[in-house]
This record gives sequence, C-alpha cells and structure tokens, in this order.
Amino acid sequence: MSKIPNSSKLFIDIEQDTVSVRHVEGDIIVQWNFDDLSKQLNKKIPALMLVHAHSEMRGGVEYFKFNRARLMRGTNSHIIREQIDEGNILIDLRLHDAGTRGGHIITELVSEYMKTS
Repeated sequence: MSKIPNSSKLFIDIEQDTVSVRHVEGDIIVQWNFDDLSKQLNKKIPALMLVHAHSEMRGGVEYFKFNRARLMRGTNSHIIREQIDEGNILIDLRLHDAGTRGGHIITELVSEYMKTS
C-alpha cells in the first residue's frame, strides 16, 4: 500500500506520530503509533543478519559463496516513520484473514540492502 489510493481506494497517511490506512472518503481503517511499532518490531526482531552471496549450479546442486554480511540491531520510531515515508517499509492489510485482523507491516530490508551494496 502506498500514499496513492489503490483499486480499493485505500492509501496510507503519515502524520508526525502515526501512520494510518485511510479510504479516499476520509475514513480511518487502521492506525498505528510509531512508538508502538518500534517497540513491537524490536520485540519481534531484535536483530537481523542480511547476507549477500553468489550462487552457481553444479551438477544440479546449487552452491553459495557468502561474501558479505550486515548485522542490524534495533530501530526507533524516527527510522520507521522515515522508511515508511520512503516506501522501504510497506503496509500489507489482510482484513480477510481472521488470524491477522488489522494489518501487518512487511519490511523490504533485503531490497534496500541490495540498493546500497
């Protein structure tokens, strides 16, 4: 989901302390506080290792040569707000799934890492 309305007329709206999914008519579908997002993300993913590797096939078996790694630890509300605003953290609503009512934030860390590599 982005700042531009999708086919369901939903878009994200970023304020100083919150991010929300809204309908073009103004209704707020779901809203998160950046401090709460930071706490939850740090709780669920306290550290993440991004690894870059070259791969090749030999006799039908894939081999990897790992040549770079980056350890990422912690985040804060400022970083989360900035990354949502830049489109590096995406919001994926799964309103049809009873197990995920509300929404999930999916990070595109690997994509961002590959841009800087």
